[in-house]
Amino acid sequence: MPALAPGGPVSPSGKPFPKKNPAPAPLVPLLVQSCYSFLRGVPRPKDFVDAAKKAGLSRLALTDRNSMHGLPAFAEACSKAGIKPIAGVEFADSSGRLALIARTGRGFSFLTQTLTALANPGFSVAVSGALASHRDKAKGKGDPADIIDTLREFRAEYTRDLFVLSDDPKALNRLQASSPQTPVPPLEYLLGESSPNPDGPDSWLYCLVTPCNKARWAALAATGIPPAASPEIRF
Repeated sequence: MPALAPGGPVSPSGKPFPKKNPAPAPLVPLLVQSCYSFLRGVPRPKDFVDAAKKAGLSRLALTDRNSMHGLPAFAEACSKAGIKPIAGVEFADSSGRLALIARTGRGFSFLTQTLTALANPGFSVAVSGALASHRDKAKGKGDPADIIDTLREFRAEYTRDLFVLSDDPKALNRLQASSPQTPVPPLEYLLGESSPNPDGPDSWLYCLVTPCNKARWAALAATGIPPAASPEIRF
């Protein structure tokens, strides 16, 4: 049994035991897909919230693919559990996979309008601002616009009110090329890991790093875009 001393327990040799480092903050899951992600997710949104509560998480995202139908139940469960909900959507099309996370009420509105555009059978864009002018323009060209083209056209929405995460290097480079100069608070601020820095660099675009895309890690690092690490939770 170790001896007791005023400064704490010591080993039999008389030397103090090394101090343990504080446990790191738990990783906030950003790519979480529920039963509202058809053929992808399994649990109900409430099941994820219950598991997050048991794990001691203070924040949790729900980013179903092309759907926000689970958000009402998710938000209600988070409220009862004392967990801060993070609303987002995962979109995927020919230009790559992007997870869009709402940073403001305007960003949330942008996502809902985008999903409304998806319901138009004559408009095959995976992401859009749901604006009639853009929809007519895409139809007039005869070629379906993609997620990147749409985001680049509606810069005001995605730079001030959304965080954009992708694990497709080509998609990231295309978005970075259209990056505005207006800085925004980083994703770490949304996750409660830092304070906003109004003089900091643009922080709306992130490489999505998960255990499921290890083969892309080197290519993602080569883009020079900050990473956002998250597990992919569907079960």
